[in-house]
Amino acid sequence: MRVWKPPFRMLEGAVQSGRIGAYGIASWNAFRVAPDQPAYMALSHAKALAQRAADGKPDHFHYVQMPLNLAMTEGLTSSTQEVGGKMYPAVRAATLLGLRVMASGAIRQAKLGTLPSHVNKALGEDLTSDAQRALQFTRSAPGVGTALVGLKQPTHVSEALALCTQAPMAPSAVLGMFGKPKT
Repeated sequence: MRVWKPPFRMLEGAVQSGRIGAYGIASWNAFRVAPDQPAYMALSHAKALAQRAADGKPDHFHYVQMPLNLAMTEGLTSSTQEVGGKMYPAVRAATLLGLRVMASGAIRQAKLGTLPSHVNKALGEDLTSDAQRALQFTRSAPGVGTALVGLKQPTHVSEALALCTQAPMAPSAVLGMFGKPKT
């Protein structure tokens, strides 16, 4: 992680000079894979580097981005991150570290396939499409502050905006889809 020290110092310097207000790290794999994998990154270590780079002031490492969708649930279900001596899924660990989670790939880059009927029922039968259901899952995941989705067609934008009239699912309902208690 020595190679990460200069970027944190540079980013904290950019905050101090007023060029940016905060920063984060985005990764497709680093937070979701097991600690023994080459792509792994410990969120707690990254946060500690940011704190050191801030020289005793509050750091500005506030964001983390990772994929989270119905096919890639590891950020919510796989305990890959250690915080305070205990292992947590990446989204929960980020929250404990004071980081805001942005979930990318919310509708699996439009490769949804057909959702099984029990998944449709759990996500909301009143929703009109599998894309809405997939986005409902990601935006409702406990600890996710932003569900990122790319939309190409105006009809897709309208469909996504229609979801804004629906309340997100309860955290216990999202975690219940995986037999996980709310932590």
